[in-house]
Amino acid sequence: MQIIWRKHVQIRMMERMISREAILTTLRQGEIINEYPDDTPCPSRLLLHWVNGQPLHVVAATCQETTVII
Repeated sequence: MQIIWRKHVQIRMMERMISREAILTTLRQGEIINEYPDDTPCPSRLLLHWVNGQPLHVVAATCQETTVII
């Protein structure tokens, strides 16, 4: 799977000191708490995972074999 990191998420990760590994772990193990099937150009979802006792929310859209971290 290819992952595209949008500029917005990269800025937020730096501001909040969130690692890429934390995001990737959330993608693999996080709980889907909302789905947006009508998002364009690809359906997206909101995931929640706890990292070091803190909640981490990640919005990701998947098109075929590519996931975009929003």
